[in-house]
Amino acid sequence: MPKIYYTYNEIYFDVVDTPIKAYYLGLLYADGCLNSDRHRISIGLISPDKYILEKLRSELKTDKKLYYRKSKDYYYLNIDNVKLYNALIKQGLIPRKTNTIKFPNLKEHLIKHFILGYFDGDGCLTNYGKKKKFSKFSFVCNENISSSLKTIFKKELNINFYEYKKYEPNIVELLTGGNYQILKACSWLYNDAVIYMKRKYEKYLEIIEKVNNAKLHHKKYKDLPIEFNW
Repeated sequence: MPKIYYTYNEIYFDVVDTPIKAYYLGLLYADGCLNSDRHRISIGLISPDKYILEKLRSELKTDKKLYYRKSKDYYYLNIDNVKLYNALIKQGLIPRKTNTIKFPNLKEHLIKHFILGYFDGDGCLTNYGKKKKFSKFSFVCNENISSSLKTIFKKELNINFYEYKKYEPNIVELLTGGNYQILKACSWLYNDAVIYMKRKYEKYLEIIEKVNNAKLHHKKYKDLPIEFNW
C-alpha cells in the first residue's frame, strides 16, 4: 500500500508568538507525546474534548483526521512530520518528558495562556465535600514545572501554591485552596483566553455560583474581575 502524505503548516511552532500557540504548547507539554523513532507527535483527549483537537487540526491546516479509540472513548491526533517535531523540540518539548521537562522560555504576555493549556491537560479544579463546600485548584507535574508555577503565581497574583504529595520521586501534586485564591487564579487564566476546555471552565463557574449563593461580602472579592450578584 502506498504511503499517504498529509499536509501541515510546518512552521506553526517555529515561533510561539500568539495566545493560541502558547495554549497548545502547554497542552502538548501536559498531554502530548513525542516519538523520536518516527518523528511523531501524538495527543489524545477524551471524547467531550474532541473540539480542542479539531481546533488544533485547523490551526495546523492539516487534512490528517482524528483517530477514535472506542475502548477508551478517546480521540487522538497523530502527526508524523519532522519539521513540526523538531520545532517542538526547540520549544522545550522532549521525548520521555514526564520527569525532566522544564518550563519554556516565553514572552510574558503568553505565559498564562501556556499555563491554561497545561492546566487543561494536567490540572484539576474540584468542588468536594458536603454540598461541594470545599474547592481545590491543582496541577500534577514534575518538580521543575512545579517550581516555575509556584514562582509565577506568587509573582503575578501573590498566591501561594503548595506541593501536597508525591506520586513518584519527581512528580508532585501542586495545589492551592480557598474560594478567593482559586477565583483569583482562574479569573487571571480565563480572562482573554482564546480557547479552553469547557468542562473545566464550568467548574470555575460553579465556584462563582457558590460564592454568589453564600453572599460572601468580603472586600477582597471586589478586587476580582468577576461580577457577583450582591
